[in-house]
Amino acid sequence: MKPHAVKKQVVLCQVITFILFIGLLWAIEVFDWANLLFGAPATPINVVESIVETVVCIIVGAVCIGITVRLQRRLSHLEEFLIICSNCKRVNVNDRWILIEEFMHSHTDTELSHGLCDECVKKLYPGLADKVLKSRKA
Repeated sequence: MKPHAVKKQVVLCQVITFILFIGLLWAIEVFDWANLLFGAPATPINVVESIVETVVCIIVGAVCIGITVRLQRRLSHLEEFLIICSNCKRVNVNDRWILIEEFMHSHTDTELSHGLCDECVKKLYPGLADKVLKSRKA
């Protein structure tokens, strides 16, 4: 099964679980399970209480599902195996070679910017390297 399908199943299971939990809350209220199962005094149906419980459950469910989706997005890049060109650094995605920047933009929330590492500054700009590298440390 593809990782994307598994992620959808996780979210679907969470949605179903919260729906079942809300149904359970209403069943407890409507059928007075405390009275039926434990012999507690019978109580009338309290619709306002059930609505408040439902709203709280929906809020908690939305937060949990939102956190799950956010974590799935952030961790998705760890699940992928990328083939990267040794020369131009393009990556192979579905048999198509694309720039690493394009891949990162379409698969993550990470923003990229270009720069030069210390070794490349020394190699490309030997006369300015010391000045540039000192200004970075300041």
